[in-house]
Amino acid sequence: MVKNQNNHLITPYYFLKHFYSDEQIKNFIHIFNNKTIFLIYSPLFKQFINYFLSSSSSESNIKIKIVEKLNKIYSLNDNIFFAPYKLGSSATLEILEISSFYCFKNIIQIGYAGSFFEEINIGDIFISEGAFTDSIIPNVYTNKPLNFDGLNEFYFIDNFYETDKELTEKILNVLGNINITINKLNNTNLNNLKTFEFTNSTNQNNKENINIFKGKHFSTEFIFKETLEKFHLLEKCGAKTVEMEGATFFGFCKSKNIKTTSIYIISDKIEFNKKNWLQAWDSNKLKESFYFIIKKLLIYNLNLSI
Repeated sequence: MVKNQNNHLITPYYFLKHFYSDEQIKNFIHIFNNKTIFLIYSPLFKQFINYFLSSSSSESNIKIKIVEKLNKIYSLNDNIFFAPYKLGSSATLEILEISSFYCFKNIIQIGYAGSFFEEINIGDIFISEGAFTDSIIPNVYTNKPLNFDGLNEFYFIDNFYETDKELTEKILNVLGNINITINKLNNTNLNNLKTFEFTNSTNQNNKENINIFKGKHFSTEFIFKETLEKFHLLEKCGAKTVEMEGATFFGFCKSKNIKTTSIYIISDKIEFNKKNWLQAWDSNKLKESFYFIIKKLLIYNLNLSI
């Protein structure tokens, strides 16, 4: 056996063994050991691959190739790695378990989130400090007792899973620096908000406002069972956005001693006063924000020490 699996019968090793030889698996572990992998939500991952394969991409110094076909793990200049993750906590566990087995030291999630905070709008970027959750999956991985006496502030505070502080700060600093001409940086009275009016260096006439927030969010297991009462409880706890996999990322990585953080593009927004759910998954603004993240984190910072 390649790696000690704690006597479990159903493990990543036995799953991979169906497709690869022991020698191939050992080679993957050698390649991925102590490296960083970005796990990107599947629809965004397709955009990511198309970006680098398209003839319009002018980044001639970028070399992208697939390293492990089964889980669609790609490398960028043989330095940083990428793979897609699926919607929902349970489905996400497959690639998380594989990533842990392959000995990645950092796992960074890039996905969509919805805003229920007035100042955070569609197209903005949200860097998570951690997630409140109603999912039991993080509890199972961290061996945390499952205590449920009804939804209240104490329940959510007790079920909060943090990102790695150092990694989160590094990501935030990179997104606000290097190779984008910053014309304006406003620090507003809104906590942890940076507003950048940037000019893409390839098109001096194309200006966009990118709002980057850092804060806590809610990771839901029940997308169509949310209530106004629950969101108001979460507001009291300090949550500002909502998505579906973050707490599983954070709880899983904590249990495996892997550093993790998350980057979300705001794809939809709940307007409490209007009782309205704004949805913009096909918006060009989301693509612009995603390409901003790609260029800042991946193209201009290939040797980023994370």
